[in-house]
Amino acid sequence: NIYLHELDIYMKRLKDSYDTGARRIANPAYTRIIRKGKHSARIARKQRILPLMMKDEKFKRLVYVRYADNFIIGVDSSKESADEIYEKVKFFLIETLKFNIKDSSKILHYRTQKSMFLGVELKGNRINLVPTIKYLDRKARSPIRPLIIMPIEKIRMKLVEYKFIKKIGKVYKPTRWGRLIHHDLHQILNYYNSIYRGLCGYYYICMNRALLTNIHYFLKYSCVLTIASKMKLKTKHKVFKKYGDSLSIKLR
Repeated sequence: NIYLHELDIYMKRLKDSYDTGARRIANPAYTRIIRKGKHSARIARKQRILPLMMKDEKFKRLVYVRYADNFIIGVDSSKESADEIYEKVKFFLIETLKFNIKDSSKILHYRTQKSMFLGVELKGNRINLVPTIKYLDRKARSPIRPLIIMPIEKIRMKLVEYKFIKKIGKVYKPTRWGRLIHHDLHQILNYYNSIYRGLCGYYYICMNRALLTNIHYFLKYSCVLTIASKMKLKTKHKVFKKYGDSLSIKLR
């Protein structure tokens, strides 16, 4: 699309004129602690002191990512700078490219607000939580960069919409998928596997992708119930007894 190509060129020029500084300036408080030697990094983390200054007027960055006609702009600077960039891009889209701006276009502060882009959530940690986070009874470094999060609840609701699972109160339960009952067993398995592989491939970049094990459970037992209906086996136990825990179907 020639219009989107023009947008890419415009954003490249805007980025080149906006980006300043090679790196953020060092935090003097962090430097003083580090020079003390042994265990200094641990002391800095305990006191929640960052290596670099987050507010650095001489360091600015603009990031532009586009997929088809969806794009997002990240601005590492002040809110005033973000407002300025937003107005410039909005003017270019309306006046030069004659695009209609959707109501969904807005400015978000990623450290306090979530932003949806291409089916994933983007958010950031607040600065005062950056040095360490506690997760599953262990401590780990918490990144300053935006986090890419899989919207697990929306995926579950999609499974409800397509009738792979049902929601009873606040509980989700797998259910058979009647449309597949008249297909061969290997086609049923391939269909469920293709759905799960697609989700794993798409959400591979997400930090919480481990939650896909929950989706695997729902799809697996939906498949089991579908096979039970097709083969008149009545219970899930009989399906696992006949085809094993991994549901191995031998082709004839």
